[in-house]
This record gives sequence, C-alpha cells and structure tokens, in this order.
Amino acid sequence: MLYLQRKTHYGKKKMEYLFFDIECADGFHICSFGYVIVDESFTVLEKRDILMNPECAFRLSRARFDPYVQLAYGEKEFRKHPSFGKQYAALRALLTQPNRILLGHSIASDLNFLETAYEKYDKPHLLLNVYDTQSFYCRYAPQYQARSLENIVQDLGIDVSGLTEHKSCDDAEMSMLVAKELCRRSECGMPEFLARHGDCVVCSSDIVVAKALKALKQQYPQDRYAPSVCLSDALRFQNAEKRINLLRVLLQKKYNITNSVGKCRYFVSNDGDGERDKTYAAKVAEGKKIRKISTDKLSEMLGIDVNASGETDAVLYDGYAVSLQNAFTAARRTADKSKSV
Repeated sequence: MLYLQRKTHYGKKKMEYLFFDIECADGFHICSFGYVIVDESFTVLEKRDILMNPECAFRLSRARFDPYVQLAYGEKEFRKHPSFGKQYAALRALLTQPNRILLGHSIASDLNFLETAYEKYDKPHLLLNVYDTQSFYCRYAPQYQARSLENIVQDLGIDVSGLTEHKSCDDAEMSMLVAKELCRRSECGMPEFLARHGDCVVCSSDIVVAKALKALKQQYPQDRYAPSVCLSDALRFQNAEKRINLLRVLLQKKYNITNSVGKCRYFVSNDGDGERDKTYAAKVAEGKKIRKISTDKLSEMLGIDVNASGETDAVLYDGYAVSLQNAFTAARRTADKSKSV
C-alpha cells in the first residue's frame, strides 16, 4: 500500500482555504466531489462540482421507501462522467497544493469515502489533514457533540436560500459560510481562528491506522484477560505503516489495544499534553491503578525498537522481532528452501 504525504511548506504563495464535500451513490462509493476555494477574506476564488460514475448501483433508500438522500443530479448524469480512478490525478493536485488548507463538515466520513475509492481503484492514499467545521461549531456550542450542517446553518442564522442541500459544491459553500460566521463571532481572521482550533483537525492517516487496527484485531483476536495498552494521543506518528507495525507486534505479543485510558493497564506516554494524558492524570487522581510507561520502556517490554512517535520498523517473524526488510529476506529464504525439498 502506497501513501503520499502532503507537503506543508508554504513559500510566498498566499494561503487558500478549500472546503469540500462528497456525495455517494450508496453510502460508500463517490459520485460527486464538490469544493469551494476562498482567500483569507472569504472571497470565493473557485467553486466546482466534480461528478463521477461510481461504477456501482445507486442505493439511496431501502426498498419501497422514499430516498433518504435526494441528490442534486439524476443517475444518468453521473453515469456520463469518468470514474474516480480516471479523475484521481486532478483530485490529488487539487488537495495537495502546499499553500492550501483543507476544511469540511463532519470530514471523517468524507475521508473514509476517499479511502474506499483509493482501495477500489488501487491508487496511492493521500495523507491529508483537514479541519472539521462541525468540530468548530461544537466548540462554539458545547451542548452539542455533533450537529448536522443544516441545523448549524439554522442555528447561526446563515442565509443559504440560494444553495441546494446534497449538491456537493453547495454543501462545501455552506461549510465555508459556517467558518466565516464563527470567525466573525470570534472577532478574528481565519489564520488566528485555525490556530485556536488545532484540535479540530482530522488526519486521514488516523483513519488508515484505525482501519488497519480493526483488521489486525480480527487476525489476532484479543484475550479479555490480557493486559491492555493505550497510546497517548500526543504520540503523533509520522509514518502510518510504522505505527501499524507497532500495533501488530502488540497484538502478536498478546497485549490488547484500547483507546480508553480508564480500561488500560499500561499507558504509553512521553509526558506529552494530549487529551489522553489529561485523562490519565484524572484517573490516577481518582485512585485508578494505571502504569505509565515511556516508548523506551515499551521497547524493552516488546523487545523491539519503538521511536518517540510510537513507530517501529520491526515485525515478528517466527516469534522473533526483526526489521521489515529482514523479515522479507527470511520469508524468501524459507520459500526457497521449501521449493528445493
């Protein structure tokens, strides 16, 4: 699996803000990618709906029920356009400009749709960091943990009478208008607003790792009595595959993996300031017995080298920890020996 990291050097180009939204034919496969690009004053520089043939059946409702989602175009119109695979290069160029910041509403869903498309068309995964405008609003109105775009727009009194719901580029513009209104109410511009909301970023690499962990847990079923390990969210990995290597080794070594600090025996942290570190401090203050260990101590426990970001090159081969390259070499030798017998 190939991953393409988005570069973040900005040079002298002015910053642009790209809000995007995705619609699917069946809840999984993309049929439209809409976006709007604005500058720091929220002047619209570009707006477009990219339609594509999802190459699957359209299923927008259960049988004999009205559609849950009324798309802005008919099925025949979508079928006229190239598939995601044929439009991948253009989308990659759109999403990876170094002077462009990405945003969208409830964006984890859209990133999951992209992951499905990468797999379907065998395309390199784009590792994107995207601000979630839903999270912006939930910070502004903490009584909500989630809120639909339609309701947020109504709550903020934004006029969207000229826009069509479930038309991707219009939904993207609605997300932009939400950000614009929240900036106005916060009495600051976009750069300062985003600096205040760094915790509202969703990383597609996190989604990649989460999906891989789900598959690994099926491959290595967890023992309910085995000790559980929780990694601090301050251990920000740089390489998704190396983090997945660590998770695989933990499961192979018969440790459970949890995101709940209160359910773990070992909390792996290098004394960062992540949300899980704060939860750990609170749980310990309540009398919860949780052992905090560093990544160096985790290295000793597992018998492998774990770096400060919670990554490793090691994999287990015949019960021994070796580098990934050495594992492939050993596997090749074993295969050669079996052929010669």
